[in-house]
Amino acid sequence: MYDVVLVAFEGPDRYSFVGGLATRMIDLADALVDRGYFVHHLFVGDPKLPPREERAEGRLILERWSQWISAYHPRDVYDGEDGKWRDFSRTVPAHLADLVIASAAEGRKSVLLFEDWQTADAAIATSAILNVRMPGAAAILWNANNTYGFGSIDFSLLRLAASITTVSRFMRAEMSAVGVDAAVLPNGIAERFLKPLPPAEARPLREAFGDRPTFVKVARFDPDKRWLWAIDAIAFMRDAGARPRLLMRGSRNPYGDIVGARIRARGLSIERVALPTEAATRDLAAVVAASTAEILFLDYFIPERTLRAM
Repeated sequence: MYDVVLVAFEGPDRYSFVGGLATRMIDLADALVDRGYFVHHLFVGDPKLPPREERAEGRLILERWSQWISAYHPRDVYDGEDGKWRDFSRTVPAHLADLVIASAAEGRKSVLLFEDWQTADAAIATSAILNVRMPGAAAILWNANNTYGFGSIDFSLLRLAASITTVSRFMRAEMSAVGVDAAVLPNGIAERFLKPLPPAEARPLREAFGDRPTFVKVARFDPDKRWLWAIDAIAFMRDAGARPRLLMRGSRNPYGDIVGARIRARGLSIERVALPTEAATRDLAAVVAASTAEILFLDYFIPERTLRAM
C-alpha cells in the first residue's frame, strides 16, 4: 500500500477554495481515502485554522502551510502569492522528505503529486533531498492543469525530478509546444456527481428562471475563460429582444475589472447578490425571481448543492 501526498496551493478551506484545482484536490483525496490509502494534503490554508487537522479517522491529514504569510493577506490563497510561493518552495521540501522517510520506516512507499507552477520548485527540491537521504522511497509526479506560470519553471530540472503529467490532450499539446512531454491523467469526476440531484433542490431555481433564457457562468476572472465573449453574447441577445439573464460568479483577480468595464460598456444592468454562507438554493431563487437585472453577480461562496441546481 502506498501513502499519497497531495501538494497544491488550493485546498478545502474557503480561504483556499478558488477554482477547479481545489475541487480536484478535495475529490481526489476523498477518492483515495475511500480506496484505503493514507493521504496527506498540504496546501496554503486559512491562517485562522489549525496547522494540522485529521479527518476520516486519521486517514486524511490536512496540513496548512505558509499561514504566517496568509495572516497578512486575508483575501484568499493567491493574495500575496509571490511571498507564499517563495516560502512554500523553501520550507515544504524538507518536510515532505521527512514524511516519505517516516512512511518507508513502516514499510510503505509514497506517491507525491505536485500541482501547477507554484509547486514546481518544491518538487525539484524534494527530489534532490530524497535522492540523498533515501533514493527510491517515493514516486514523484508534477501535474499541470494550465500553462500559467510556465515561464517560472525550470523544466530541465523538473524533468529529472518528477514524472510530468497533465489533465487533457489539449494541455499535452500545449506543453509539447514548449518542449515538454507529459502523460495525460484526466481529472474524472467525483462519484457523487453521478447521482441525480433531488428534484426539490432544483425546483425553486427553475421556477425563478421562468420564461427568461437564463445562463450560468462560474469561472476565474481570466482571459482564457472567455468572459468578454459571454458578456457580448448576453448583450446581443438583449438587443435581439430575448430578455436574457446571466448568473455569474468570478474570482478576485484584477481581470474582473475588465469584465466589469465590458458590462458597463454594453449597457447591461447588473445586480450584486451577497448571501450568507449558509444560504439555501431557495434563497438564491428568491433573489433571482425578484430581480429584473440582466446580470446577477453572485458575490458569495456558493454551496455545491446550489451550483448543481443551477
